[in-house]
Amino acid sequence: VLVHTLGRRTELIQDVVAERTAQLEESRRRLDSLLHALPGMAFRGRYDDRLTVVFVSEGAQLLTGRPAADFISGLVHFRDLLHPDDVERVRAGTRAALDEHRDLELEYRIRQPDGTDKWVLARGRGVYDPAGRLDVFEGLAIDITAQKLAERERLNLERKLLEGQKLESLGLLA
Repeated sequence: VLVHTLGRRTELIQDVVAERTAQLEESRRRLDSLLHALPGMAFRGRYDDRLTVVFVSEGAQLLTGRPAADFISGLVHFRDLLHPDDVERVRAGTRAALDEHRDLELEYRIRQPDGTDKWVLARGRGVYDPAGRLDVFEGLAIDITAQKLAERERLNLERKLLEGQKLESLGLLA
């Protein structure tokens, strides 16, 4: 009876483990599908003296021109990609958000391997342990270069329109 009961219990535990494993695999499949559909890259890292990346989605390749594995291995660091004029602003904004335990939203430029720049909108947040110490920093970075170019073009058109109106006014005065 004891052997039969233990055998039955083992089968029950194996069934539960198989069910939970299937649920976990389905959950991972859904997450992978969502991350693949993102218009940028998701990331997670420990924020020590640098951001040590523990996860970055495959969207890193399209956004930065570098494979996700380069970030995880430490071969490439996010800070190395920042446009030199944006480094201090991004660093200060990130530190302030993490120190104040609030969400972060920043726009900045990153350098591509070919030397061109892309505009990025980064949103992130710190995850803190029960004592309030920063455990990890996670977020999403998306390419907003097209929007920035369209905004610049719109401003140029508005400026040209104003110049044209000024010239028209001068012509009327003359």
